[in-house]
Amino acid sequence: MKHTEITDKAIAIIKISIYTIDAFNDKQNYVLYATDLYVKNLHNRFMELCEIDLDGIKREFWDVCNDFSDINSLKRIYEIKFENLLNWRVDFINNQQHVNAIFDNEIKIFFEKHLEQEREFSVQDKTIISLYYYMLLIELDKLRNEIQSLLRQWEAMAVSSNPKSNTDIIASKFKLAHNKKTDFIKIISAMYDNRMFETEDGFLASNKQALMIELGQLFGEDLSKYSVLLSKSKNPEKDVFLRPFKDIEKKAEEYYNRES
Repeated sequence: MKHTEITDKAIAIIKISIYTIDAFNDKQNYVLYATDLYVKNLHNRFMELCEIDLDGIKREFWDVCNDFSDINSLKRIYEIKFENLLNWRVDFINNQQHVNAIFDNEIKIFFEKHLEQEREFSVQDKTIISLYYYMLLIELDKLRNEIQSLLRQWEAMAVSSNPKSNTDIIASKFKLAHNKKTDFIKIISAMYDNRMFETEDGFLASNKQALMIELGQLFGEDLSKYSVLLSKSKNPEKDVFLRPFKDIEKKAEEYYNRES
């Protein structure tokens, strides 16, 4: 499987952010006694959450998807990856009045209970911690909704771009020329990357694997392992890899220069 550094980094940030919130909620957790350190932790967690690269997560998903026969298989893996966030709940996140009550009462009681343990918590301490805590909750909830939205999009795309069965595709009377299978894959892959394909319902094609499988069925070829052939074709010199594109360019130029 291809690398997923951006996704893995995001998951690590999410886990430590949830741990930081749990530390706040756990009345027995003495990390809160070091107020300055805890404020710094809250601030760092919040900034890290804000910098999570959702576009990068999406790019990695589609890069990895080329190794899978369908989107749903990979979507289930991502659901497990983000399980910690997806199962995390804050019931009062959208209820400002209840949040204020939590801050005004429970947090106040908690701090006052431990006033003499280390040092007296100032009003500023309470305000800053409460603010960062609330911002962290908001950002986590926002991120959870965005990940859920991504998963729903991938599920919808899996349905719209699912390769048809052999019985649904009318086999062509034509087939790929001898030893041209890899060249065909190169060209179709470049066309896909250049956004030249759409699904039947008008959405931009988002599953190269499905496209290759259907085209393979049309021409009586198994293109399900296209990514392996595509990767192997990069091993020779660059000119060898680009030869079919240059041949097409040459033919296009000949056509353009041909007298009408």
